[in-house]
Amino acid sequence: MRIKETSRFITVGVVILSAVTIACALASRQFRTMQEVAYATGLEAPRMANQLADGRDCLTTAVRAYAATGERSFRLAFSQRGFCLARRAG
Repeated sequence: MRIKETSRFITVGVVILSAVTIACALASRQFRTMQEVAYATGLEAPRMANQLADGRDCLTTAVRAYAATGERSFRLAFSQRGFCLARRAG
């Protein structure tokens, strides 16, 4: 009778440990997905910061050129941002 109780206890222990292992594997998978998203965002953030700085510099140049020359083309370049977009593309 004692062997039967011990065997049942071991079986229940193995089942519980198996369930805990499966739960840990699922949690690990979820954390890995979150890590991949954070990594992708971390790679994208500096690129976007550089793009913002380039746009800011371009618009500042257009405003300064307009202030210095008074030419309407520079004001339009600032207002429509077409000058900066064309400059960035080319």
